Amino acid sequence: MPQPDVRDAAGAAGGYFVFLATATYPAMQLAGFGFLPDWGIEVYLLISIVGGAVAGALMLRRARLLGMACGALIGPAILVASFVFVPTKADGTLHHKAMVAAPVLFLWPIIVLYHVIAAEEEKRSGRMARSAKRR
Repeated sequence: MPQPDVRDAAGAAGGYFVFLATATYPAMQLAGFGFLPDWGIEVYLLISIVGGAVAGALMLRRARLLGMACGALIGPAILVASFVFVPTKADGTLHHKAMVAAPVLFLWPIIVLYHVIAAEEEKRSGRMARSAKRR
């Protein structure tokens, strides 16, 4: 199963930063914190899809296509979960525990999908290697 390349911590950190910049900050803008341009949810969804794909490719260098596909799903999931499910306190600040819990709960199906696809890819590559040895 493809794992994040631990030798390339800069790529992983860059991927997390891209998720933060393209999904979490726009969700805060949509929640009314007002430090980004007011482009609407449609534009921010597109930004989170592209940003998620880039972040996934940065984080999974050994399986870029799988990383891009799952990242393109995770980016909008973070945006929507953060925007819809994270309440604000009376003084306008976010509940920090909800800011972490909502995206994690919303992302588990995508994480399961990633592991299923990665396991199938590993099985397929193992079969290909065995058939090559027989020749």
